[in-house]
Amino acid sequence: MSEHFEDEEKVRLKETGETVTIKEWSLTRMGNGIKRYTYTLKERASFYYHSELERI
Repeated sequence: MSEHFEDEEKVRLKETGETVTIKEWSLTRMGNGIKRYTYTLKERASFYYHSELERI
């Protein structure tokens, strides 16, 4: 199992429990050498961090 979600993978938004589909993922540099996975979703216009999503 990968440490990030894959494109087209169905996941759950932790905040709402809604099932959504990953459109695209990227590894974003946050500063101080920190990197975070970010995701755009087919059902939403904004991006989400890995910690906001969970596998189904």
